[in-house]
Amino acid sequence: MEPSLTDLLSEVLGSDKYKLSQQTALESLQNPYINRHLVYCIWDLFLKFLIPETSENFQKTLLQSLSENAEKLPP
Repeated sequence: MEPSLTDLLSEVLGSDKYKLSQQTALESLQNPYINRHLVYCIWDLFLKFLIPETSENFQKTLLQSLSENAEKLPP
């Protein structure tokens, strides 16, 4: 039976460091900024997969729209 990836990482890092890295990763998912960025990245990949020919134009248009809207917001 082949060792799993978690077993391999635990062996390479050591049990304590592996548990600490696991805990840090889970805690980082509680951060709303990281979650928002993760959702945007997943959405971007999803759009590239569904509509590959328009993804670059869509990104440029979206970024321009967001920057224009940000300038219109009161400070």
